[in-house]
Amino acid sequence: MSYRSDFHCHSDISPDSRTDLVDLARAAADKGLSELCVTEHWECGHPCADWQERKKPFDIPRYLERFEAARSALGHRIDLRLGLELGNYTQDPAHAHRGMDALPLDFVISSLHTISGEDAYFFDYTQEDMNPHLRAYLEECLELARQQDYDSFGHLALPLRYAMIHAKRRLSFDACQDILDDVLREIARNEKALEANTSGYRSLGEPVPSVPVLRRFRELGGKLVTIGSDGHNEEHVGSYVEETMAALREAGFTRYVTYEQRRPVWRPL
Repeated sequence: MSYRSDFHCHSDISPDSRTDLVDLARAAADKGLSELCVTEHWECGHPCADWQERKKPFDIPRYLERFEAARSALGHRIDLRLGLELGNYTQDPAHAHRGMDALPLDFVISSLHTISGEDAYFFDYTQEDMNPHLRAYLEECLELARQQDYDSFGHLALPLRYAMIHAKRRLSFDACQDILDDVLREIARNEKALEANTSGYRSLGEPVPSVPVLRRFRELGGKLVTIGSDGHNEEHVGSYVEETMAALREAGFTRYVTYEQRRPVWRPL
């Protein structure tokens, strides 16, 4: 069996999950994963940091305690890594580094959770002309890609997934290919990874970003790719990993990476 991993998931340390970290790890082990990296939300800037502080402030001691509990209970079945998903780094770099400095991290995802200054989850995707907003999203992604201290760029094309979930509308970056190329080129140039997020299969029938974007990343010099479910519960953790591995092969990749102590480890596809 191929080496399967999930390097993007959330337990109830994050505001949008109710699943204990031990249960999350057990579900991943039961699904036959070899490795799991938990990547709790650490949001920066308005409005996402406000949302996190209001709903569930980040509890660093509890994160470490539950992680060690999971490792003690399940470390013989699955390799566990400690990670962080930095949301909107450029909106408050000082806050981002407070989180990174407080934890012995194996892996850091850089993600953008806003679009045109609004929380991307609650954005109005029914607007007739979405292209200016998609371009604004990608322009901010380019700012994120230019900051150095991350390992993988998370769920690029998140608004396309949310548009389908909330408005049953299939959008594309076709009108923004120039800036999308700039983002992909910057990630590749800095020798960072691009995440193939499996959650797109639950709404779009494909990973986020899609195979053409993953292929374009490779054409522009990208070598490192990670796989993450963005699972927030036992059902979704580790889901669609095999399908995403096949999508990466279709895009021309033969290997992907996991991370340990912020260093990439090559895995065969």
